[in-house]
Amino acid sequence: MASNERNYGIDSLRIVSMFMIVMLHVLGAGGILAKSAWGTAHYFAAWGVENLILCAVNCYALISGFVGVYSKFKLKNIVSLWFQVEFYSLGIAVALYLLAPGVFGTGDLVKSALPVLFERYWYFSAYFCMFFFMPFMNRFVLEAPKDLQKKFLALCFVLLAVLPTIVDEDVFHSMNGYSALWLAVMYILGAYMRHHGAWLGKSKLFCVSVFAVAVGCNLLAKYGLAFLSIRLTGSESIHTNVLLEYTSPTIIVASVMLLILFSRIKWGACGVAVVKVLAPLTFGVYLIHMQPMVWQYLGEAPFSWILEQPVYKATLLFIGLVVGIYVSCSAIEFIRRTFFKILRVSTLENLVSEKISALCRRLLAFF
Repeated sequence: MASNERNYGIDSLRIVSMFMIVMLHVLGAGGILAKSAWGTAHYFAAWGVENLILCAVNCYALISGFVGVYSKFKLKNIVSLWFQVEFYSLGIAVALYLLAPGVFGTGDLVKSALPVLFERYWYFSAYFCMFFFMPFMNRFVLEAPKDLQKKFLALCFVLLAVLPTIVDEDVFHSMNGYSALWLAVMYILGAYMRHHGAWLGKSKLFCVSVFAVAVGCNLLAKYGLAFLSIRLTGSESIHTNVLLEYTSPTIIVASVMLLILFSRIKWGACGVAVVKVLAPLTFGVYLIHMQPMVWQYLGEAPFSWILEQPVYKATLLFIGLVVGIYVSCSAIEFIRRTFFKILRVSTLENLVSEKISALCRRLLAFF
């Protein structure tokens, strides 16, 4: 199933996934979910959207494997990402430190200067670790017997998804998907799907139908368990979110269906042009709007005021807010990329990569 032809349908999923990730953060970190009262239209609308888009992070990780399985390992790729992360992590930190000196201290600057060590961005920290295992994972998918790969993925599904969901506990410490381990599993699954063409022949109707069933199961579980919890205890238990984890079987299924669906999309020249512009900006969108100090500056539940409006107005405000964040962050990232090109930062990235490679070769000589 090897093909060097770029799949712009997958690139468009990268854009859609990041848009959904912004939605997740506005709902979660923004305080909308926490402040939505059970039984209100706002509650059902907010949690309905959450169920619909929760598969976005898995999609983003699946894409890494889908496009990376045939890629040559280049240290420069992670160095380039590091420069991008450092630019936003430390740059935004310095700006906020100067704007609000009473709110932030030098400790915040130190943590922002070392984003991986202090997990300023959980996804990048997990990806940074996983990156160095990509050559081994690719060899596993490209060279190991297909039957062995099936057994491996089935075992991961049972141990990391099914069992933890049944007992509603993070049994094997995958951190419910917030870990390098889980990103690696998603990477291998995405790589497996592309290399073997697994399930990629399914029709669009099949993908939409299965996706709808998976989301429907999540909705029924969430609303049903919330109703029982409130009737029996008077409050909503955290266990009502049993299917709302990245490692949930239904979330995995929904993610896979979206990957298949978007892999079948064929854009015209105009669509390809738009995707080419927007897809490379997506990671920058994440880095800008999820800089921890930004949310600290905004305070607790900064977007819960939306719930004061009627549900139809709240919905429009929510959509407008998400679009505004996504577009503004994309614009900033576009300027950053242009700025880096003008300064020829790639030359420095190459130099750093070469120095690190030379150091690694020296260290390996001792083994």
